[in-house]
Amino acid sequence: ILASAAPPGATKLTHPAVRAAFKTAVLGLQYGCGAEALGARLGNEALGRKLVGDHRRVYSQYWRWSEDQVDRVLLGGTLCTPFGWRIRPGNGTGELNVRSVANWPIQSAGADILRIATTAMVEHGIKVCAPIHDAVLIEAPEDDAEPVADLAERLMREASSVVIGVPCNVDRSLIPSGSHYRDERGESFSRKVLTILATL
Repeated sequence: ILASAAPPGATKLTHPAVRAAFKTAVLGLQYGCGAEALGARLGNEALGRKLVGDHRRVYSQYWRWSEDQVDRVLLGGTLCTPFGWRIRPGNGTGELNVRSVANWPIQSAGADILRIATTAMVEHGIKVCAPIHDAVLIEAPEDDAEPVADLAERLMREASSVVIGVPCNVDRSLIPSGSHYRDERGESFSRKVLTILATL
């Protein structure tokens, strides 16, 4: 919306392609992706350059904070999440991956949120099947699916408030018995895996 690629009020439901492209852009920028690489991902080098500049200008406070985190590690300091997870720069090799250090505070905060949320779900009697990156797969009887999902959402928001001070937005998908979770982004990979499994 800030880049005028979607109108005010647009969501991932109303503008899925734009949202997907800009999600790629934001994640790429946080991983240290430059203008040329970002342009290649988006299929438009000029747009990549513009987005890098715009992002650094609009979110200058984030970039100052991110660069401060990297500087702290470069100067021999350590980074630690509010719940005690510390970074080990260089993994004992003496080499430092600056992009990994810059991205570490975001990923580690997400990991803290997921650990706290998953623990809370188990303590509230929710059947947790598996954590999946930044999500949790849970199971409940069909008649209880909505209230259990409501509780899981609330616990995820509460966990994010504990870790970062504000609640994160939480999405959910209900998958009825007999159906399978599907994500369009993984369709080709899923087909490949199923083809291989069929030959075993």
